[in-house]
Formats: sequence, structure tokens, C-alpha cells
Amino acid sequence: MNKVSRSSFAMLKSIIGVFLASAALYSQSALASSNSLVDSVPVPPRATLEIINENLQHNGMSMSVGRLVSSETLESNLNFYRTSWKAEDSSDIPGYVEQKYNNWIAISRYENGQNTVIQFDENADDPGSAFVSIMSLDQSSDLSFNASSHPGNAQLLSNTRTNDFGSSSTVEVIKLGLSIDAASRFYITRFKRNGWNVVSDRAVLDVHVLMFNKKLKKTEVFLGRDAHGSTLAVVNQVTRDE
Repeated sequence: MNKVSRSSFAMLKSIIGVFLASAALYSQSALASSNSLVDSVPVPPRATLEIINENLQHNGMSMSVGRLVSSETLESNLNFYRTSWKAEDSSDIPGYVEQKYNNWIAISRYENGQNTVIQFDENADDPGSAFVSIMSLDQSSDLSFNASSHPGNAQLLSNTRTNDFGSSSTVEVIKLGLSIDAASRFYITRFKRNGWNVVSDRAVLDVHVLMFNKKLKKTEVFLGRDAHGSTLAVVNQVTRDE
């Protein structure tokens, strides 16, 4: 297997993809233990596992995320995990749980206090590839959220932190109770009032993208809608080490 580092943009995209699928499928998010993904996750033949980051904090708990890259079909790789994780005849616990939500198909296995989740996207250009995460159910979380920094009765859905490559970053997924335009105006006003520079303010397809910087800090705000029409904000703040 190859262990490949990914860019911060790919990491952000993967975190968001993992969260959105997991939020619909499970009551818990895609968390991870300190174990290496390479050591913990079985990999189908002719596939590689790219490590995105193994030093994240998600909702106050340690998290590892990766991406399974494969040219095989989605069904072929699903069958690999169905076989690999098949329960023993003497066990009353299922070897795996398989669920589908919209275009996402997730297969997961709970073992020794950890839940490993493989999430495939049927609409992807390479549907045999997947997001990978490991979740520890034994950890306690300590998560704080400053709702006043966000508009519209903001509700925190997910918080992910990482320290890597000379910088630290925080990604928050937040549900907002107002329109995308109103949320955009709020963030621009708030950041400018606090001395940030507006670097970009533009729409990309169905997402409104804001970018701000201030000395060693950079913040990106992605505003879009979920399947129910609610406004979601993904706020990514990166601070470079001095």
C-alpha cells in the first residue's frame, strides 16, 4: 500500500464529505483512534489507501481520515468488505452494517471499541474509491462553541482541528437559521470590524465562498444548503506558525 500526503484543500474536502455522509447515516461522527489507518483498515487488491491526516481532533476527539483509491467497481469493493468483515458463525454481533443515503453507501465495522467506516459515492468519477475513517467510542469530548460569532441561531454540527505542516487549522460545520445572502453579509461585516481583509467574495456553483486574511491567519467560509434547504456554513480557519 502507498501512504501519500494530501493537500490541505483535499483534506478539507474529504472532512466535509465524511461529515455530510456520516451525519445522515449515524448518530455519531466519523471519529478515530490513534491507530494508523494503514494498520487498521483492510484494503482490497489493486487499491491504495491515501492518508489524508492522522492528527485531527473532531468534536473534541482524535480522528484519522483517509481515502481508498481504486479502479475496481463499487460493488467489487463492497463485496471485499462484506467478506472481510463477515461475522463468525458463533457471534451474535453482525460483522458489519451497510446503509445507503442518497448517493452515499457506507459499510462499517465495530470492533474493540472502534468503528471503521468506508463511505462510497455512487456519483463520483471513481465510485470504487471511498472515504475512510476510524471512530473510537470510548473517548469523552470537550467541545466549546461561540454561537455569537455566527448568525441566525447558529448550531454547531461538527468541529475538526489539526496541527500539521507548520500551521494549525479548525473546520466547523454550522447550521444557520437565515439565508445565504444574509449570512454572507454578517460574516463580511464581522470580519471587517475585527480587522480582517476581504480577499474574495464570490459564488461557485451553488456555494457562496468568502475568504479573509489577517497577519498569520486565513479564514474561508463556504455557504450552501443541505438536502432540507437549511443554510450550512463550513468555516475553515488556518493559523501559520510564527
